[in-house]
Amino acid sequence: MYSRVVVPLDGSETASMALDHARNLARQNQIPILVIRAIDPSLADQVGLIGVRPVFNKIDVMLDQEQSATSIFVDQHVQKLTNDGFQASGSVVWGTPAAAIASVLEDGDVIVMTTRGRTGAKRWFLGSVAEDLLKRTQVPVLLVRND
Repeated sequence: MYSRVVVPLDGSETASMALDHARNLARQNQIPILVIRAIDPSLADQVGLIGVRPVFNKIDVMLDQEQSATSIFVDQHVQKLTNDGFQASGSVVWGTPAAAIASVLEDGDVIVMTTRGRTGAKRWFLGSVAEDLLKRTQVPVLLVRND
């Protein structure tokens, strides 16, 4: 039925909760897991604006973000999944979260991700990656509620 489980993670504990469900789905269907991290290029601008550190070159900030996302985050999850017997790979993609995630999807994929359950003004202001993905893609999306 499914050919791959795609797990978008943003580095938060909440997002990582989706991994347990992804593992179960991958095990039941004997399919690989793709861990994906989307990096929004506009965040490189924000780093300089909030003064976290001096920014001399936006490209350097973007490369630093990609390297950190890959080595510190994606590679660690992929290694752990591989050590636990799963066929796993990882990818870091640039763009707004939903567009970046949608760009790597293939027929037969299933997305497993958490939702923060925002409502009202917070949802309107911050948006919903899950809702945006549902509009952009035709693949099934399994949402894990953050309780």
